[in-house]
Amino acid sequence: MIHSDPAATRVARFQVFLTQFLDAEGQVRAPLPDFARQPDTLRAFYRAMVEARSFDKKAVALQRAGLLRHYRSGLGREAIGTAIGHALRADDVLVPAHRECAALLIRGMAMPALLRRWAGADDDGEALPQAVAAARAARDERSTRVVLLSCDDAIVDEPFIAAATAATQANLPIVLVIASPQWPVPAASATLAHRALAAGVHAELVDGNDIVATHFTFVRAVERARRGGGPTLIEALSPRLRDGHGDDAARRRSADELRAAWERCPIRRLKRYIESQNLWSIEQEEALLIDAGEKVEAAARAFIAQTDAAGTV
Repeated sequence: MIHSDPAATRVARFQVFLTQFLDAEGQVRAPLPDFARQPDTLRAFYRAMVEARSFDKKAVALQRAGLLRHYRSGLGREAIGTAIGHALRADDVLVPAHRECAALLIRGMAMPALLRRWAGADDDGEALPQAVAAARAARDERSTRVVLLSCDDAIVDEPFIAAATAATQANLPIVLVIASPQWPVPAASATLAHRALAAGVHAELVDGNDIVATHFTFVRAVERARRGGGPTLIEALSPRLRDGHGDDAARRRSADELRAAWERCPIRRLKRYIESQNLWSIEQEEALLIDAGEKVEAAARAFIAQTDAAGTV
């Protein structure tokens, strides 16, 4: 269900509404929040998503060439990472999912450093305990820091829901963002947000390919936690365009499923909207693609040079 009144978009008792402002065609579905009426903000979101996708493409190539030990592609999830990066303060704590390159870049991690992170990365499965511990420390210190944990729906099992429930009971300043590849919108009882709500956790459901909706939802949850309102679990629906360690999604999905996923592309969606509002030009697009490509190529060269110097290739 699309909730048409963003000012009243709330989690009702045993009911979760989907928050969406821009549909797949970039058409406005609900009155836009104030930040989305600022052209510079929308252009900044768009640039961040395009840069993240350019980085993703290069990282996949490096992984396939054997230069990265692991790499989990974030193709199609750029809106989630971008919204996270812009929703947090510098002193907030981000415990990121493997696919959250956009958020890490926005928060200041250099591209070569991000590539080095993947060159030696292991999946340790310790993200949730780390996030809960950081949130507990922030609460005990009476700090205004907020902890945001982002993760894939694959790791959300009963212990995860139990941990979210315990965090709610302890009133910890934590936001749990779960990227779910489900689309179309599943029945309410099938969503992770509904499971969390049934367990007593404040939960929201958002179109994870709508950068306006994701930023709106994340900011609200972060500020709620900062005010002492406790945790929020956010399920962000975002069909993957690439699976696993850089694998092409076409290997696991039908052509129709993949085509439908591409139609929901977050970059395509925002581009259509800002172009329709005369906020973006062909010249700006060309300049952005050149700049993003040059940044990524320079980062890859620096990473390879550092790796060669360390003798780890």
